[in-house]
Amino acid sequence: MFRKNVFIDKQERRENVAVLQDVLNTLNNVDTVVKVLDDKYIVFHKDDKKYEIRMTKFDTIIRAFDDDMPGALRVIVHEGVNVRAKLFLLKIALADATEGLPFERFADTVKKVKGDIDVTNKILTALDDTATNVRLVHETTVYARYIMDWHQDAHGYRTIIEFNGSVVKVSENGFAYTFDATGYMKWKFGLVRRGLDKKIKSQEKTLARSAKKQEASQNSADRRKKMRAVFADLVFGRDRTL
Repeated sequence: MFRKNVFIDKQERRENVAVLQDVLNTLNNVDTVVKVLDDKYIVFHKDDKKYEIRMTKFDTIIRAFDDDMPGALRVIVHEGVNVRAKLFLLKIALADATEGLPFERFADTVKKVKGDIDVTNKILTALDDTATNVRLVHETTVYARYIMDWHQDAHGYRTIIEFNGSVVKVSENGFAYTFDATGYMKWKFGLVRRGLDKKIKSQEKTLARSAKKQEASQNSADRRKKMRAVFADLVFGRDRTL
């Protein structure tokens, strides 16, 4: 019974992603405009109403229209990584297509979030480089401070990432930026922190392999030295003379 419910939840999430993608496809069309009425986004394509969208903190309600006739009503709960990612793209698309000044502030907020995502993507890209070095210099139950040394275009950089509850601070080249790691950005910075921890573990394994290799090389050198000494004793005698 439990497995069946899990399957249903996954199926609903896939359907939610499909519905959101249909709306995004409409918004990406040059003939689509968005207006706001009674806290709802009204999506028009070639002057025909296509969707009414109401977004709250926890869910999004989408009503589809066919030839200006009300159609299906879908309530999308903000659960699942793919659903949240599509909802974030939907917010951007709605802000870009909205007519009127009241949504300029929302558009600025969306631009800021896009900038925040660029920062996380930059860190994740640097972590993929084998030459990047990461250290965890301080950690408590709610706080963690990482130092990441990396290179780009033959230039060296040092980035300091601090996690303090739902706040993340990134410092680089004397500049510090503070981010609100909630909602979608909580997931993005979660990827960053897991990437930092994974990099540290990878470095520790590399150092352990290097230490074992060095120890094996030293042991081999000691054995060769002993074998040369034994051979010299056999040929020259213990006093090394004929």
